[in-house]
Amino acid sequence: MAKVKGGLGWLGPLLLGLCLWAWGSSVGLTQESAVIFHIDPDSDLQAQFNQAATIQHQGQSVQLRFAPGIYRQTATFQSQPNPTFKHLPPVILRAEKLGTVIFTGADLWDSWQPTPSPGIYQHPWPVQWGFSGNPWASYDIDLPLLMQRGELAWVNEHRLQPVLTYPELQPGTFQVDDEQGNIYLAPPADLDWPSARVKISTRRNGLTLDQAENITLQNLIFEKYGGTFTGALTIGRSRNITVDHCQFYDNNWTGLNINESQGMTITNVISADNGMRGLGGAFISDLTIKNVESRGNNWRGHLTGYYDWDAGEKYFYLRRATFTNYRAIDNYAAGLWLDSDYQNIIVDHSQFRGNAVTGLFIEAGPGPITIKNSIITQNYSIAPNYLQTPGLFGWAAENVTLENNIIAGNLGAQIGVRDLYVRNIEIPEEQKTVTFVSRNWRLQNNWLMATQAQESLISTLNAEPFLTTIQSDGNHWFSYEEKSFRIQGQALTFPEWQDQTQQDQKSRFFSLDGPG
Repeated sequence: MAKVKGGLGWLGPLLLGLCLWAWGSSVGLTQESAVIFHIDPDSDLQAQFNQAATIQHQGQSVQLRFAPGIYRQTATFQSQPNPTFKHLPPVILRAEKLGTVIFTGADLWDSWQPTPSPGIYQHPWPVQWGFSGNPWASYDIDLPLLMQRGELAWVNEHRLQPVLTYPELQPGTFQVDDEQGNIYLAPPADLDWPSARVKISTRRNGLTLDQAENITLQNLIFEKYGGTFTGALTIGRSRNITVDHCQFYDNNWTGLNINESQGMTITNVISADNGMRGLGGAFISDLTIKNVESRGNNWRGHLTGYYDWDAGEKYFYLRRATFTNYRAIDNYAAGLWLDSDYQNIIVDHSQFRGNAVTGLFIEAGPGPITIKNSIITQNYSIAPNYLQTPGLFGWAAENVTLENNIIAGNLGAQIGVRDLYVRNIEIPEEQKTVTFVSRNWRLQNNWLMATQAQESLISTLNAEPFLTTIQSDGNHWFSYEEKSFRIQGQALTFPEWQDQTQQDQKSRFFSLDGPG
């Protein structure tokens, strides 16, 4: 074999460099360092977003570092595809510290004038949002008029309650008169009005990610955005998005809204006191939710007795999702609502407590869905409609596994399987309609406790497929009532439940008289 004089010491580094270059090109990385933008509240945010998208398109990562302050701009980030890269490089939008950067939909308003009515003040109203209308009327959804308004008002950070007419005004409320072009405030009676700080929502949306790729948002707060069918942060038609250590407060409709996107990671997030939903969306695949808290949402619906579609934390057409350490607490709606063709869902080490209507609602999907190591407790029924299972509610829910959970103290049924009618759901990928009924449930090693006389353990309606396919054993059932299994309108004892279903043969039932 011939030898090359002078050695080949240069060849190793060259080959290594070529390999790294090829690998970097395949995953969308570059040898260059990130381009850094320093953003402040006076920056032209849309221009900065456009420039960052161009740099990302060229193959460089970008960091947008937000200086502390209040940001009152609306902007959209849209990535520019580049066929050279398999994945676009990352773009990071972040504050150095949570609580220092706030995106707000509200402005401070002064120059309020007293009206002839004592304790009521007025201001010209240039934001002509009006009534949104009801886009769900064809689905027999009655959206109250107050839900169709998007205005918000605060006095000294105390949110005022909206009313529709001037005569309804009383301390702690406000009203918008579209015809007169005025907004009227009735501040709390004990307030020192001359020193009061009044905030009014004038923007409907905060930030939007549209057809964006490989974006991270970190340490940002979104609050006080008005309007209906809006989101403080809206993500649509995007992929590989991370929202970390962000918070969403006091928005009129939704805090974080996601649609038609894949590869979503939501971690260490709080979404609280939003008028309709804290978090939710539709047509999402590969969703990871971890260490997320949702509380106090659907307060506007609660004012009108509205708890229906799509209040609370609702997801449609969800694929491959995990909820880990997810906490839904004291919402005026379902703690979590999975609707229409959900597939491959895991809920682990999560908590659903004190929610109106139901803790967890599983509706019209093939699954599989597994709920494990979780607590569903102290939820209560409030809606005068089909949503009448405070604990876990299944309607046309297939392939459900409940394992090692505590489901206890829900004011009504702990588990309700109530198929009012079969559900015919369109499957977009297959372009066909599939019929779902509740069946193939598995209950293993759960503690299910009815802690008051008006509570039951299981309640069913039109659930013959559920009763003939259920697999249940190793559970611990507790109730003050001997007949706590309400099956197809008939109250059964635990032995009667065992006999009728041939399940729970190794489970135990506990009553006031001791274990049985």
